Amino acid sequence: MQVPHSHFDKKLSIIVAAHNLEDLIGKCLESIKKCLCKVSSDDYEVLLIDDSSSDSTPLILKKFSEENESFIYIRKEFRSLGKVKKYAVEISHGEYITFVDGDDFLSDFSMREILDFLAYKKPDMFISGLNEVRKESDIIERSRLLSSIKILRDVAIKKFLIHKKFQAHSCGKFFRKELFYGNNFHEVPFYEDALLFPLLLIKCNNIHYTEMKYYNYIKREGSLSNSINEVKVNIMAEVILKTDKTFGKKFRNLTACHAIELIYKYGDKLSKEYFDSIYEVINSLSTLRFILDSNVRFSFKRKFLKIRKK
Repeated sequence: MQVPHSHFDKKLSIIVAAHNLEDLIGKCLESIKKCLCKVSSDDYEVLLIDDSSSDSTPLILKKFSEENESFIYIRKEFRSLGKVKKYAVEISHGEYITFVDGDDFLSDFSMREILDFLAYKKPDMFISGLNEVRKESDIIERSRLLSSIKILRDVAIKKFLIHKKFQAHSCGKFFRKELFYGNNFHEVPFYEDALLFPLLLIKCNNIHYTEMKYYNYIKREGSLSNSINEVKVNIMAEVILKTDKTFGKKFRNLTACHAIELIYKYGDKLSKEYFDSIYEVINSLSTLRFILDSNVRFSFKRKFLKIRKK
């Protein structure tokens, strides 16, 4: 990452990652274009990163780039979503960065309102909820910016760890680019968001959250999150260990809930090294404090006691 600078060429960088999405990428791009209709093309850039596509995705992206100013087509052979996002952050010129996965799409809303809000409140991170779409009727067609609330960092960390309001997804959020100085996405094919997000969150002093949902997050059968193997489970363990290291003892009860769930669901898929490290997080807990912690759900307390008896 380059040395921080005080002037940015653009107000916003929108990063779109795509790999073999010929049937989906058009809808994604049109939704982005529509929400930008009241924003000067001088104020934004949309980085269209084609990662190793072998279908007609490159043709669609190139054509869209040629027909729409500030939509920039870039071809890479990374074969890794983490590498794509890391590269895109490094070359971006926006004061703020947001991400859109090429198989998702946005509702009809005004990005002008978002940019005005960012300029006025100057948050380090602006968070909205994701609208999970499993069937056609789940889609949000139109949205509007709702009043936001400023939340303290410790409150945001707690909400994140208990998956209340938001999770680690890079989409549906606007990040001040300075957050990435000294931190960037890991070069992994999956869980790149979860590995990085705690490092960004801990650096934030000004966090705003809105109940507005504008991001249609498509949940598909056979997607990455629905197909678990040993490699993914071990990266999940790395996420938990990095999260625990980042947030420390103050939040260990909540971080340990993720460790407990991992052991409980996928302990047989963990390498011995990761199993031992994850179990160490659980074993470091004070049983009494964990059981009496009102922020910890009863189901985790029950699983904790079962694991500790083994």
